[in-house]
Amino acid sequence: MSDKKYYCKSCNKEIVWVKMEKTGSRMPVEADSIKTSLILSDDLKKGAIRKTGLSHFHRCPKANHYRNKGV
Repeated sequence: MSDKKYYCKSCNKEIVWVKMEKTGSRMPVEADSIKTSLILSDDLKKGAIRKTGLSHFHRCPKANHYRNKGV
């Protein structure tokens, strides 16, 4: 995660841009929702650390304006 802070242009909520593993596209994630998890299942390497968070598209009032625009 970068030290630079980014904010939604519509609602000014702090976001973090995350590169999606399969598509390579970027998705805004709410900065205050990011959690670190220890992987315990066999789906991923056991003991791996993974960060997860809530997509900003879930809460932003203007999400449809930005969705799939390559922003």
